[in-house]
Amino acid sequence: MSLHILNSASSLSRCLFSLSDGDAIILIEDAVVLAATQITLQHHDISICALCDDLDLRGIRPVSAVTPIDYSGFVALCAQHHHCLSW
Repeated sequence: MSLHILNSASSLSRCLFSLSDGDAIILIEDAVVLAATQITLQHHDISICALCDDLDLRGIRPVSAVTPIDYSGFVALCAQHHHCLSW
């Protein structure tokens, strides 16, 4: 299981090829704009989270499929996954 950390909206298209079931995505910085849209993925067992501070800073309310997390949630996800990949 891998954790994919996206920091821009264009990062999603770059990481799609390496997603697998059980992976997770965290949207940070400018990538949180994706939290306001319905993200379609081939794999159905992938959780998508967005960093609360970055959502608040940009005034974005995430769709129901995106879970807002704080920094301690970010660290917990990093600890739960075998690999952490930044895009």
